[in-house]
Amino acid sequence: MAGDPCLRASSAGAFAAERDAVFGAGLVTAMGLGFLSMRQEDVARKIAIEAAVEPDAGLTECYDRLFERYRSVDAALADENSR
Repeated sequence: MAGDPCLRASSAGAFAAERDAVFGAGLVTAMGLGFLSMRQEDVARKIAIEAAVEPDAGLTECYDRLFERYRSVDAALADENSR
């Protein structure tokens, strides 16, 4: 996924909603459970894309460091999160 653009959904389209992480998580969950198709053309009919944000290749090292920090925090909190 590194190097791929991040697509920002607009609040228009078949699934009008606020543009936040919860909306995206809900879409991914619905796709994973088979309630929504994962085919790009099906998704395009439901979601209006407002913008595509391209990652800055010059920040790859920074992204990698931050992702490693995220992974270590996630591992440290695994027991707490499983409650």
